[in-house]
This record gives sequence, C-alpha cells and structure tokens, in this order.
Amino acid sequence: MSKKIATVIGATGNQGSAFISVLLQKAEYHIRGVTRNPDSDASNALKENGIEMVRGDLTDEASLKSAFEGSHLIFGVTDFVPGYVEHGGRKGQEIEANYGLNIARAAQATTALEHFIWSTLPGIHNATGGKFSCPNFDGKNQVSEYIRADAALLAKTTFLMIGWYETNFKYPVFTPIWVELANKYVVIGDYPADASLPCIGDVRNNLVPFLERILEQPEKVKNGIIVLAYIENVGFEDLLKRWARAHGKEAVYVKTSHETISQALWPRWTDLAEMARFMGDYKGNNWIYHEDEVLTAKKLGIPQSDFVPLSESLKLLKFD
Repeated sequence: MSKKIATVIGATGNQGSAFISVLLQKAEYHIRGVTRNPDSDASNALKENGIEMVRGDLTDEASLKSAFEGSHLIFGVTDFVPGYVEHGGRKGQEIEANYGLNIARAAQATTALEHFIWSTLPGIHNATGGKFSCPNFDGKNQVSEYIRADAALLAKTTFLMIGWYETNFKYPVFTPIWVELANKYVVIGDYPADASLPCIGDVRNNLVPFLERILEQPEKVKNGIIVLAYIENVGFEDLLKRWARAHGKEAVYVKTSHETISQALWPRWTDLAEMARFMGDYKGNNWIYHEDEVLTAKKLGIPQSDFVPLSESLKLLKFD
C-alpha cells in the first residue's frame, strides 16, 4: 500500500518541527516539507531523516499548489513577525493574511486532501466589536473566515490555536530589563498585570501531544473544530515572577499608560502588546470561546505528565 503524503509548511520552525517529529513516528505517511530553499542547511538536515523537501513560496499560490500536489494531509502556518518588523502592525497583518490565503486556496485545489490543519488565532477585532485589534491574531483569522466560507474545505479542517509562547518575553513590550539599583528585573507595560495567558510553554515539545491526538482521531477534530493548545493558564505578572524565580532573581511588572508605551517606550511594538490588553479584558482559559466550543488537553485526554512544565522550560529563557 502506498503511503499518504503529509505536507508541512514551516517544517524548520517551532510548530512545523513539532509536527514533523510526530509524523516521523507514523509509518503510514510520506513526509514532505515546504520551503523557499530546499537546498538550505536546515532543509538538508531534514532530508537526512527521509523527508522530501520541495520549493514553495507563500507569496506564490501556484508554487504552493505544486508543493501540495497529491497531499492527503496539510499543515499550514504563517509567521507574522518578519512582516511586522519591516512594515508595522497593519501592513504586517495584511502580509500574513495574504500568505495564509495562498495556503488555503492551494489546499482547496488539492484533490487528494483529506485533512487540513490550519494554525490560527481568534479574531479579536470582530469578537470585541473593535475594542481590541491585534494584527498577529486578526490576520490569521481572516484566513479562518475564508475557510469557514467554503463548506468543502471546512469539512476537512482543524483550527489549531496555540497559546502564549514563553518566548514572547523576547518582544520589547514584554522583555524583563535588569535594573541594577533595584536588584531586580522590571517589565513596563500598559496591560493588566493579571492578563490571563493560556501558556503552551515549550512549544516544540508541548505541541506534540496535541498533534498526536489530532492525527489519532481526525474525525473528532475536523469540520472546523477548534483545538486550543495550552498547558496552563497564568497571569502575566505571575509568569514573569515564575521566570525570575527559575533564575534565582526577582521581577516586578510596572503598569503605565498606553501613551507612554506607544509614544515613548515601544512605539514600534505597541500593536503586539494588544494581545495582552485583550487577555486582560477577556480573562479565562479559552480566550473568546465558551468551554463547549474548543477541545483542550483535558478533553483530548492528554495528561499533564506529557508536557514539559513551565518551571523547567522557563529556566532556558535568558536575557543577560
């Protein structure tokens, strides 16, 4: 029997590499990674594990259709950060949405497709009536809405929503800064200290159990079902203090005005802080969703022992 083709966008990134690690344990799949440069060192390393690497450019829908040809399973993901850094929040959102729409349209055209896993986030602007607009959420949601409008594609789709990366601390609006006179780390922001973060923690390891369950029970997670991947719900300042304790230090969060953040401290990064402002307003484990609208680790039968705890992964996150 011929193997089914599982095609992975972003095969060398955090999410894609987690999915690759799951697929490598599944003998029934031929794994295909999509990259702009199939001859890069990262691509060659994957080839050594028997993974087919093909060219695909997220700006070029035709190249994605070619890369997806014959695929039974497609994992789609986009990276918001490069467009954001170069062009700012709104243009970055537009760029990411266009990448995602190219992926979705290429998936639509893949006749062999049985299962499409789209890595996305909630549409904050729509859900909050415009009170909050977070470009790295809303751009992905534009693609989700496109998928929802196509009944045939939606029937094959799982919406995978991954919680707060601990590496978000590396963005300036969240980065702990060492203050020598205070002998502690300080984060200055305009979002609530108790902003409720559904944390995934070590994404490369902690995403794996979710992806395993998705592959084991596809009929349970298709038809536009949302899988919300996080291991623990933590307030922002609590997470900051946990990180500091993991390094034998103290840390404090100092709340200031939006004007201070947007005009003086981090004008280029204030759009990204919107997700923490939103999470301060919509406290709870499921962002904008009711309990019965999402599948969590508990509902998927994943024990906490399957995850790398935050207490361990935070030790590896350093800013000195």
